[in-house]
Amino acid sequence: MLAFFFFVAFMAAFFVAAGVIAYRGRNPLAEIIAAHQRQQVRREKAGGHNLLAELWQTEEDVLPVAVAAGLAAALIALAMGNPVLMAVTALAAFIFAPRAYVQLKKRRRQALFLGQLGRVVENLASAIRAGGSPPPGRPVRGGNLA
Repeated sequence: MLAFFFFVAFMAAFFVAAGVIAYRGRNPLAEIIAAHQRQQVRREKAGGHNLLAELWQTEEDVLPVAVAAGLAAALIALAMGNPVLMAVTALAAFIFAPRAYVQLKKRRRQALFLGQLGRVVENLASAIRAGGSPPPGRPVRGGNLA
């Protein structure tokens, strides 16, 4: 029984060490570039252009948003009792709701970024005035700061 315990402990240590070595051997930038290249190859095989991505002007997967908006618009128009209105509003919602959703997300991201940018620049300027240096690994470009 003790030999089995040591065997299991040895195997666990071996696989943890192998995992750490494999993780440290990764190159995240190369992985991102390879994923981007695979995505481009998939796009080229699919015929180059994605009609929905062009229509919504995004590469994000917003099909669930489009379907939900189309169904909601169709149900509202169906409650009014006009089938032509139902088809028109469902189509309009299917086309324009994802674009509005992506624009809303974009504005939120930009607002969050701009909200943090002022504080970061003030802290960096304060550190430089106090004789500090920029954080390591992030060189300041453009020569002198004076």
